[in-house]
Amino acid sequence: MRLKVTRKWVVLVLLMAFVTILHPLVCAAEQNGISDSEIDTQLNEVGKRLQEYKREPAYKALLELKGKISFEKHKDYYLEVLAKILELETFYQIADKSTNTAIELYKLSDESRYYQYRILALAVLEYYDYLNFNDKEANQKLEEMLELQANYGVKGAPSEYYYGIALQAINVYDFDKSIEYLLKAAKIVDDKHEKNFIGIDKNIAIYHMIALMYNAKGDYASAQSALLSNEMRIHASDHELRILNDLDLARCYIYSRQVDQAKKVFLRAKSDYINSSELFKVATTAYTLDQLEASIAFNDGDYKHSATLYDRMANTYLSQQEIEEKSKQVEASRNFEMSEINKQLSLFEQLESAQTKSIQLYQVGLTLAIILILVIFIAAIMFHIKKKKFYRLSVTDQLTNVPNRRSIMEMFDKISNGTKCIALVDVDHFKDINDTYGHLVGDEVLKKVASTIRESIRKNDACGRYGGEEFMIIFDTHSIDAAVEIAERIRSRIENLQWTYENMKVTVSVGLVYSDSLYGDILLNEADKLLYQSKSMGRNRVTFDGVQASDNLRAIQNNR
Repeated sequence: MRLKVTRKWVVLVLLMAFVTILHPLVCAAEQNGISDSEIDTQLNEVGKRLQEYKREPAYKALLELKGKISFEKHKDYYLEVLAKILELETFYQIADKSTNTAIELYKLSDESRYYQYRILALAVLEYYDYLNFNDKEANQKLEEMLELQANYGVKGAPSEYYYGIALQAINVYDFDKSIEYLLKAAKIVDDKHEKNFIGIDKNIAIYHMIALMYNAKGDYASAQSALLSNEMRIHASDHELRILNDLDLARCYIYSRQVDQAKKVFLRAKSDYINSSELFKVATTAYTLDQLEASIAFNDGDYKHSATLYDRMANTYLSQQEIEEKSKQVEASRNFEMSEINKQLSLFEQLESAQTKSIQLYQVGLTLAIILILVIFIAAIMFHIKKKKFYRLSVTDQLTNVPNRRSIMEMFDKISNGTKCIALVDVDHFKDINDTYGHLVGDEVLKKVASTIRESIRKNDACGRYGGEEFMIIFDTHSIDAAVEIAERIRSRIENLQWTYENMKVTVSVGLVYSDSLYGDILLNEADKLLYQSKSMGRNRVTFDGVQASDNLRAIQNNR
């Protein structure tokens, strides 16, 4: 029997073939994509974590979601995810990632309806321009914020604009102007009840900066008022924000000599810190807490506890072998002092015995007494010489033969009045040198760096090992130009040191601060911030700041 082939049969066969071949491909495409409802579900989960102040899990979930969606298919979702990621990277101070995220968000949010995303990106990039003293670029970003808001039909400037103007005022030490513009930003936030893209009240950051400005002016009562107002804005369960506010408040209480209040808020911060996230502990290290606790103990008169904390901070950067050597030195010093004390006690006992002899032996006793006095005098002189020697050892770093941390910090404490100029010098990639060439080579590097610094500074300047591969220089100068010249000379000489090891090159980064208003931990924190800028801008450079910095030196820094 012959099967009659008709048009109907042909269409049926082709349809079956189409279904058989393409259906699996369609299914596979659906499985590889992600639907809008799935994105909404995951964003809702992120929102719940942020409401519970679990920011680190939220950040990881957002990074995972960003990898699943594409800008071309899910533009609105992609930009929302990117904005939340940027807010969290800024909160956790992940500088390198937040810069790249801000650039990506800026490029993709070019439509006017996305102007708020672009303002966020501009605010982050303008902040890094402020840190790097790039005033021209910062001003361009602020002007673009105004233009974006105007083009979208929104009257007035955004709060981020006034915050940026306030940052620029800090660079010229105009703290009153900075406070004026920060208060303008705060009013906009209050009027509009603004929160950032991860649900944090924008005024928390603004009043944190206001407190810093009042501290810089020495108006500690106003600074405390700003930080206490933040306590009302921060939820009791938001441990990480509360830690940051409490640490600032504790510092403020120390500056105003309210030690009991400082201890109270510090203990609360220390308790919250235990349960904080790993990302938060990277941004706010235990070293920061130890440093503040040591300062509180010192101001409370507990010098022993303060010294113990400072020693612990210093020993964090020492090898086990160095710690053991220092322990042996301390033990040897104690044994020596006890033996000398016992000798003196024995001599005094002999003298007392001689003086009690009978009158017939008076001449003999008198002669013996004179001899004993001479012996004691000579022993005292010898003891004084040895004591000076051991004191010199106790204040000298045994590896580099420069003053140790205790000694350089004592020198630093003596410059609390008048104009101050210090620099922190850090060996770049020192861990890599140790890992590649060994710790003996690392020790040799520290010795040569220390000797180069000591030979490059002037007679009245001082230098010491601040910890690990970091050194401090205290300049005796009323000219920032002279200090910068010396720092640059040190950097250049170290860069040009010759080494016998293959492909080994050693450089240093320097943060230099010059001020007649900053002091104590504030001055150190400023130097540390400038050192961090040197690191973040590529290392092997000198970053400085000062009220008398010349335009020429500033131009050199900005072009470096």
